[in-house]
This record gives sequence, C-alpha cells and structure tokens, in this order.
Amino acid sequence: MPVILITVRSSSSPSTCGNTKATPSASAEMSIIDQPELEAFPLFADLPDDIARSIFELAADDKNVDWECALVSKKVKQWVEPVLYKSIVIDSTAGMSGLCRTIQFHPSKDPHFFSLHVKRLSLSDTNWLPSCGQIIAILEACQSVKSLELLMNYDIVKEDIQIGVHNAWHGIRPQILTLPMLLFNPTHRHFRLSPNRPSLFVNVTHLELFVNRTLGAGQWSWASLSSLEALTHLCLSSWNIDMETADVARNHLTIAAPFFPPSLVVCAVAIRYIELGWDIRQLVEKSDWTTDDRVVVAVAKDYYDAELKSYGKWVARATIWRWDPCSESYYDEWQGFWDRAERMVKERRESARLIASKRA
Repeated sequence: MPVILITVRSSSSPSTCGNTKATPSASAEMSIIDQPELEAFPLFADLPDDIARSIFELAADDKNVDWECALVSKKVKQWVEPVLYKSIVIDSTAGMSGLCRTIQFHPSKDPHFFSLHVKRLSLSDTNWLPSCGQIIAILEACQSVKSLELLMNYDIVKEDIQIGVHNAWHGIRPQILTLPMLLFNPTHRHFRLSPNRPSLFVNVTHLELFVNRTLGAGQWSWASLSSLEALTHLCLSSWNIDMETADVARNHLTIAAPFFPPSLVVCAVAIRYIELGWDIRQLVEKSDWTTDDRVVVAVAKDYYDAELKSYGKWVARATIWRWDPCSESYYDEWQGFWDRAERMVKERRESARLIASKRA
C-alpha cells in the first residue's frame, strides 16, 4: 500500500517526531499543487485508456515513483490520486498544514474525494495544540478511514475536540484504532456499544491506547471491554518518558485483564521510550502483571538491542521489541510488531503443553 509522507524526514532512523527533512513524496505533492503538469508520455498514446490506467495505478503503488505518476498529465493524475491518497502519514505541523490546504482549496477534486479514498490516516507531531483545528478538519474530510492513528503526546487535551464532544468523531468506524486515552471525554471513557448511540469501537479489531500518567486506571470503565466482540489485538502504550507512566499502564492492564473478550488473541503493554537507569527488568520479570498468557510486554527497540548485547537473553525471553511511534509509521512496521507478539503467545503455549506432557 503506498504511503503519502507529507513530512520533513531524514533518511536515517528517526528517533522523535518532527525532526525531519523533505522527502521525495513531499516534494512531489507540492509540485502537484504549485507547478504545471507535464505532457503525457507519447508511448502511452496508442494504448486503450483502461490498460494505460491499470499501468499507472500499478506504478503508483511503487514508492520510488508514486508521485511522479501524478505529474504525467491531468488524466493520469485523476487515475492515480485515489491510489496515492489511500494511505496518508503525516508527522509534522508543516505536513498537517499542507494536507489541510489540499483538502480545503483543491477545486479539481470531488467534494467527497477524501472520504471515499483515504483508508489509512496517521497523524503524529510533538506540537499538537496549535494544530487541533487542522486535526478536526482532516477528520471531517476522512470519515471512511479503516485505520486511524493519532499520536499525541501531551497531558491536556482541549475539551472541544474530545471524543464525545466534537461531531467529527460521530461517523468514524475504523477497524484499526490508535488514540491517546485523554482524547476521550470523561463521559466516553468506556467501550459500551448501543444501537441508539453508534460507537467508535464497533468495528475495531486492533486497538492501541496511549496511557498518560494523569489518567489513572480507575478513570476508565474496563468492565465494558468484554462487549468488543470483534477485538483481536489490544495494546496499552506508554509514550511519556518517565517510569510512572509504565506503572500506570500496568495498573490499567491489571483491571482490564478479567474483561478480555474471548476474541482477543494478544494484549501488549508497550514501553516505547526508555531511559538509562530505569530498572525495566525488575518491572517486567518481578511485577505481578497477569496470569493471562495472552499478555506480552514490548520494549523500545534500542533498549532491547542494548540489553541483548550487555546482559544476556532475559530481554528476548521476557519481552519483544517495538519501534518508537514515529519510526514505526515511517518504516511501516506496525504489522511486524503484532506478528512478534502473536509468536510469543504461541511459543508460550507450546512450551506449556510440552511441560504438561512430560509431567503426565
């Protein structure tokens, strides 16, 4: 699936959101808006439109040439734009502003273009508060997303954009959902489903919630988790760079575990930023997490690699690794994380069966 990186990104492995340089995709998007289109390639002049269209749509799936396809001609641009906008990843304030301009001031597109064609939307930045109005404008335009990821890292969320307050959330029914818990108004910190009040969670199969140290486990109705019959993958993530948030995530898990729906395959607790001096091994190995074998602990990749080199195999035995949020979107490594989590659950169960058979 092609990804629109409207971003400023370096080619090296990114460590934080927003520290980036312009990418070819960003340059191409700006070219489409600001520059005249190129003449059509003569080589395609004799091809029937349906064949030429198929060729360009396939080419638009290639990240090396995706946006260049839109520069061939006006006709080709109309063919490939639905493919190019299928997946949108933005990790900077500048990128957010650029997308908003495209949504609001692009008369060549159908008014429902973004609602029809955007299936994945990932927004992340370190400077979110000035961008709240832009977030809402983007959400209102992309109501049919199947995958929605909002990576916001702050302790206060403006009430007027919260889920349960702003109408922009009412029509969104994703299957994959990643949100900060603070984005939910206190009246909507639950998973209850009602035919009279359609829920954001009704179709969700993969759910990731970012835990914040200011929102304790008792402030969320975890008993309602059992109503999510489609849920197969759940993750509680700590993004704040402090040990307290990891403890809060563990507390949420302790309350949530008894209410895991039967459909749940794996639940991960992801400690996505770790500083030197944190006793993560103590937290992981000696804490009372849960007896449910579906629970997996994920730690930051750089920490995992350092522990593996310095202190042996405990980290591979007790945890899996995961990129920080921005790097994961950049490398499109989200599914790899879930594959590792499922593999750990499978290996545990196979080991338990082997031990049980030897005792029999």
